[in-house]
Amino acid sequence: MLSSEKNINSLTDLFTDVKEYFLLQKEYVTLDVVEKLTILLSAIALGFVLMCLGLLVLFYLSFTLIYMISPAVGGPTVAFAIMTCIHLVIAAIIYVNRQKLVIAPITKGVASILIGDDNNNSKIENIENETGS
Repeated sequence: MLSSEKNINSLTDLFTDVKEYFLLQKEYVTLDVVEKLTILLSAIALGFVLMCLGLLVLFYLSFTLIYMISPAVGGPTVAFAIMTCIHLVIAAIIYVNRQKLVIAPITKGVASILIGDDNNNSKIENIENETGS
């Protein structure tokens, strides 16, 4: 009779441990998703800010170039037309090469954030080695 009570207690303990394990795994996955979403959203926000700043820089550099070439080309109207053509050519080049210049880097970045966890494992191993665990 002692043996059956011991087996029941062992099974109860095993069930409790398995339940706790799955709850901890659920919590780990939730924290991992939150971490990856935070990284992704911060990358999107940073990209947006840098894009806005880049557009401002391009805008002011365009005006600088317009005023620099305007005496040589016959006035600001012609200089504005030249700058418009330059911007259209740049836009066409980006559109033609959009797969290589835009889509591939974004896909690679998002995939590395969501899928790649090699860096996290190496960080954990480095921390464990430093602490001597």
